[in-house]
Amino acid sequence: MPSLLGVYQGVAQSRNATRRISANKIRKSAATAAQNAQLARLTAALATAQAAAANPPVGGVPPPAAPPAPCWVAEVLYGINDPRTHTARLWAAINTNWFTKLYRKNGESWAKWLVINKWAQPIVKPIWDIMAIKGQLLAVKVRNNEFSINEKFNYLLEQVK
Repeated sequence: MPSLLGVYQGVAQSRNATRRISANKIRKSAATAAQNAQLARLTAALATAQAAAANPPVGGVPPPAAPPAPCWVAEVLYGINDPRTHTARLWAAINTNWFTKLYRKNGESWAKWLVINKWAQPIVKPIWDIMAIKGQLLAVKVRNNEFSINEKFNYLLEQVK
């Protein structure tokens, strides 16, 4: 016959398990809400940029051109106004290698996927760290007249410190 203490411990363990499950559900729903909010902000920013590019103001100064290769993933990894985002964007805009071509085609969906799957961000971050470093080196070469870029990329160069 089980002891009263054993029965009590079993009930207590069951309650603790239920509490842990509830806490995990709350954490998961909070994380999902944060991911959905960030995804909504990115989507809204993209829609605003596309609308502004499609409808320039009449009689006013047109908005600056959208980046030829927006760095959606860098915005997810670092933030919109982070210097690493601007340098990675400069590198992605200037280069025409296979990766940047693939990124121009699929980068927006990659960024949305990374917002949802935060576990993958540390895995892809080194790639964008390298792009940011190469963008910084490119900016230094352009400023030292060792490399020339098309004038349409000057606004990107101005954002790189």
